[in-house]
Amino acid sequence: MYVSGYYKSNGTYVQPHYRTAPNSTNRDNFSTRGNTNPYTGQPGYITPDSNTSSTYTPSTYSNSTTTYPKTTYSTTSTSSSNNSYNTANIYTTTSSYGQLWSKPSQFDAIRPIKKGSRVKVIEYEDGFYKVISNGTIGYINSITINENSTMKSLKKGEIEYSNTTETKATVNEIFDIEVSKIYALPSKYVSAREANLRLGPTTITNVLTTIKRNDKIRIIDSSTYSSWTKIIVEADDGFYIGFLSNSLISDDKIENKEQTDGPTSVVKSFLKHLGEEEFYSAFSLTNSPSWNKNGGYSWFSSTDAYGGIDYVSIYEVRLENAYEDQAVVFADYYASDPLHTSRRWKQILILEYQYGKWKIVKTKLAE
Repeated sequence: MYVSGYYKSNGTYVQPHYRTAPNSTNRDNFSTRGNTNPYTGQPGYITPDSNTSSTYTPSTYSNSTTTYPKTTYSTTSTSSSNNSYNTANIYTTTSSYGQLWSKPSQFDAIRPIKKGSRVKVIEYEDGFYKVISNGTIGYINSITINENSTMKSLKKGEIEYSNTTETKATVNEIFDIEVSKIYALPSKYVSAREANLRLGPTTITNVLTTIKRNDKIRIIDSSTYSSWTKIIVEADDGFYIGFLSNSLISDDKIENKEQTDGPTSVVKSFLKHLGEEEFYSAFSLTNSPSWNKNGGYSWFSSTDAYGGIDYVSIYEVRLENAYEDQAVVFADYYASDPLHTSRRWKQILILEYQYGKWKIVKTKLAE
């Protein structure tokens, strides 16, 4: 019988699973020696007791006679070859420590897979099973996965295939977001030329997929993680759920002109505001960790920093380099500072694209 997922009294979540009907014997349990769990392919390991039950029939759980319940799994495409399966869910576990690969080959690993990890099998291709693992689509080498009878039939192409194009479905089993709800989520856009969608809210986690500037993303959670947002993005093979740095997200699509001219415009405005003693306006164009650590705007506008400047004359501002969400700008200008040093400056300014705007994050003297 099917058991829905539930929470124990201690807060632990138990995943949905199948079990035998309760009775006075363990002889019909999937985990009893001599039986095989038809849903995972795992052989039993517990010693059978001497009890009997009127509901117990040894042949009930035979792999050769049992018809297992199937639920619909909607996919994004159809297949003309007998290696695609989109009419049922097949759940199994991994038999050993392995890798989840982005393609049906042992290159470009997504992340490790621990022994016993539960996965949903979608199809078989060239020695690999395409699976869903914790919301991520990938491939597992068939030698590191427990094959049940249904999977073996899938491998041999003996399963009935669907030839109809169905509505796309979420790949994340934890959140279980319906397709209609995915499209109802608030949307934003990728601001960098290329951005890595990661497994967790840190750069040390594996990359799930790469998304490009102006790709539409759907926001799942933007408040729990300090500088990261949990998103769902549509791809050719379904949906990916992962984390994207806030600095790579924009409310609107990025115009090409803004992306190329933006950094130099910010630097010119920054210098112009300094020259007109509009220090708050100048500071609003920055987000320098060192300046913020020194005291933020109060330090920036003091005579110990930029507050002593009363005039600026710009000779040249040019874009040196731009890559993804970072730009390097060269600035040649004269600054009048009666309290300190009035001189001509040649500086390198580092800018980052944050929340849809370019911000100055660091300055240094040009060599």
